[in-house]
Amino acid sequence: MNRHKQLMSETFDRAAPLYGEKSSYFFNYFGQRLVEQVEIKPNSHILDVATGKGAVLFPLAQAVGPLGRVVGIDISQEMINETAKSLLEKNMNWVELLNN
Repeated sequence: MNRHKQLMSETFDRAAPLYGEKSSYFFNYFGQRLVEQVEIKPNSHILDVATGKGAVLFPLAQAVGPLGRVVGIDISQEMINETAKSLLEKNMNWVELLNN
């Protein structure tokens, strides 16, 4: 991993536990609005780049439904770990998370 990528990954790893909480809760609102604007069709296959804690990923998963597929990718393993916890709680087994 090059140095810049490593620094970005480490920064977001540290932020992951509280990312999207309190002062940045608006990410979820705008993620939902974005998905509404692009009119995702049920059963689609979608890639969410820089998925973070799922502000766009979860609305995408709801839009495509269990017969679709959503892949979320993020540079931060801790963001992926936090999002994976939420996926388990929501039982969204048609969503895959990757760290890159």
